[in-house]
Amino acid sequence: MLNSSGTVTWTNASGGNQGLIQTGNAAAINNSGTWLDQTAFDVIVRNDFGGTQSNFNNTGVYTKSGAATTNIAIGFNNTSSGAGTGVVNVNAGILQLGGGGTSNGSFAGAGTLDFSGGTHTLTAASSVANTNVVFSGGTTTLAGAYNASGSTAFTGGTANFTGTVANSGGALTFSTSGGTANFNNSAGVQFSSLNMQAGSISGAQAVTFTGP
Repeated sequence: MLNSSGTVTWTNASGGNQGLIQTGNAAAINNSGTWLDQTAFDVIVRNDFGGTQSNFNNTGVYTKSGAATTNIAIGFNNTSSGAGTGVVNVNAGILQLGGGGTSNGSFAGAGTLDFSGGTHTLTAASSVANTNVVFSGGTTTLAGAYNASGSTAFTGGTANFTGTVANSGGALTFSTSGGTANFNNSAGVQFSSLNMQAGSISGAQAVTFTGP
């Protein structure tokens, strides 16, 4: 178990295994302070030692500023207990969440948030306000607020929208890998455009597009 209540700065000087975090046997990384992800090259957190899946539990502030891809391939739980807690800032690069998890906190930033695997449950108190959001694997249920101003992209994953979806200018795209978007949210949904090569759109809510 790793407990951090202060400031952690995570960096790497090259690719390969530099910056790799290995876990296993239900180990937990608990961040209640400030976790600064400044990795300049692609990096991963994974369950290399086997056993029950490990979890990264963020009850503080996780900020990604490195331009590379960070793949957290274990469970990721983003839990808020009040202002300034359960905050994930993806200011650059891509943050992949590949191990599922339960979150009531916030996700935001100009970078890309990628739900890449596992089962993610975002409760009614949660919010996603990243510029770009990708659903590349697994199943994600979003019962809170969702607003991706740049793009919402499906490359194989499933997203169940049951909360509030406010897309004032975002595009909806499906790659050849497909994906499923289910809109059963609290009001109709509007995107700027649709590019659909495979996949499906379903649900009780109307989905409209202001452009091609």
